This record gives sequence, structure tokens and C-alpha cells, in this order.
Amino acid sequence: MRILSLFTILFSFYLYSQESKIDIRQSLDSKKYNLSIDGKSIAIEKYDSLQVEGNFITGKTGTSWDVYNLTGKMIKSSLKSYYPYSSNTLQIIDSFNKVYFIDERGRGITPKKRIQAPLRPNDELGNSTYVSYTIINDHLIKEVSKYDKVDTTYSLKFDKIPPQKAVFERFVNNKKEISFERGWYTGDIWGKLDPDFVILKEDKKYGVWSLLEEKYIFPLDFDKIQNFTSYLSLEKNGLSTFYPNIGTEPKYQKLEPYIEYFARFETPDGKKGWVDRKGKEYFDQ
Repeated sequence: MRILSLFTILFSFYLYSQESKIDIRQSLDSKKYNLSIDGKSIAIEKYDSLQVEGNFITGKTGTSWDVYNLTGKMIKSSLKSYYPYSSNTLQIIDSFNKVYFIDERGRGITPKKRIQAPLRPNDELGNSTYVSYTIINDHLIKEVSKYDKVDTTYSLKFDKIPPQKAVFERFVNNKKEISFERGWYTGDIWGKLDPDFVILKEDKKYGVWSLLEEKYIFPLDFDKIQNFTSYLSLEKNGLSTFYPNIGTEPKYQKLEPYIEYFARFETPDGKKGWVDRKGKEYFDQ
């Protein structure tokens, strides 16, 4: 049995779960991580990083990941990437570049849909600001802002007009009207688009304008803009991108909506793969 000296131990992390004691240590000499569970060595100076993800333990070597359950059994190896969908479910890209979900036994599953509870739209003092935008016609938006303070309530009404010759098309909820509490507009589990954004159209070109800041977020350069709750699909000259996840410059010939953390793509030269919500690409073999 290999014995690690006191000088090689940088730190120790303990986790008690399901009556198992998980010990993660890093060697000062090799900088590699060691894993033991209930006193039994599972991996010695093997991983560049080790972390507990709910009912899983993930270890990274180079650019690939191994996955263990909390008993120390390796249930998946050589993954390209993963996302902790829940405490007992991972979404993975395996070594063959296939995307699917697994449980604590490594079995492929179809997970339950997650539900996001809305947050209270009040600040610490109990104040809130309610905003409503309505597209009256191509060149006019009616804004109503209602301010609820602790001791008083008042409303203000404004008229908004589009810049240059553009016309108001729709809001980021794909409708002609949007209402929200300032700072608490509900999106999805991944976040939200700014509810002050409005999609503009001029001569078959689309852009995005901020009603709050009164400036272009995107110029009128795009052939199509589509909303997917927490991101926008931007298309130009036959290419697509997702904002804010991938960027503002379209580069994919085909780009499918996200399946939780990963989206399927194809480049103009025919390369296929997956791109995650941070814009990192994983190409097929």
C-alpha cells in the first residue's frame, strides 16, 4: 500500500452522504488529486481535479472526465463534458460525442422537467416597480411605470418611439405587450433576456433596441431574430448564433435549440458537434 507523507497532503475534504465518508486530497508534489471512500482508496494521484456533484463524484484528467457514484464505483469514463442537471442526474457528452442523461447507476434516463419558482418582486424595504410596455402601432410604445413605495403609490406614463425609420416588431416574449417587476422579470432556469429589449424591423432587417437605455443592443443587420426565453437566435447570411451564450456574430450553418446545456450545430464546412451554454464546442469524431 502506498503511504502519502504529511508533506504531500495539501488539503482534505470530507463529505458524509448516505453513510459514506468521502476523502479528497491533493498531493503537494504532483498536484494530482486522490480519492478514498470509507478509508478505501479509489484513485491515487490520478486527477487534475475532483469534485462532488450531488450524488456523483467527477474527476478530470486533461480534457476528459470520469464519473463515480458515492460508493466509489466508476459509472462513466472519458466523458468530453457534463452538466449537473440535478442532484441525481447528469447530462453528459460521452467519448462518442453522444448527449444524454444518466442516473447514479450510469443508466441512460429521461429526467423530470424542472420547475422554477418565481421570486418576490420586492426590495429589502418592500418597495417594487411595475413596468408595462404595449406596442400601440409601428412607431409608438406606451409605457406605464407604477412605483409602490412603503407609504405611497404613484404611476408615470411615457411614449416611446423607435430610432430612425425602424418599426417596433415585438418584445422578447414574442408578444406586442410585456409586463414585469423591475429586477425580477421571470425567465427560465438559465436566466432571462432583458424585458426592456424590443425587436426592431426595417427593410426586412432586424435589430434589438433597449427602451431603458435608448440605444441599439444589435444594429439592424440580421435577417431573423428569434426568442428562446433566455437567449436570442440571430441569423444573417445563412448563418446563426445564440446571444448571449455563443456571441453576436453568426457562424453556424445549422444551430438547433439548446437541450438543457448543449445545442447541436453544423459549421459551413460540414463539421458537426455540440456547443454548450458558454460557447465551448465539442466536435464529432
